Amino acid sequence: MKIKKHQWVRIKTGLYSGDLGLVESTAANNKVWLRIIPRVEFNPKKADSKAARFSTIRLPQKAFNIELIKGQTQEIKIENDI
Repeated sequence: MKIKKHQWVRIKTGLYSGDLGLVESTAANNKVWLRIIPRVEFNPKKADSKAARFSTIRLPQKAFNIELIKGQTQEIKIENDI
């Protein structure tokens, strides 16, 4: 199957398995860049054990909110390459 720009695809493996993604671009060496809704933990919890750090709990999809992140980090660098 040929993957084309602006085509919707379903991700089969990894953190985003089962999610839909929009193809932004493709390369000759079988690389594809997708636009997806991130699964980001806005309020990270301190992991007390190894099991907690490597948990298999899947985070919900959320739109990125810069205001939530600003209160938690020292420095934010925003790169806009699109």
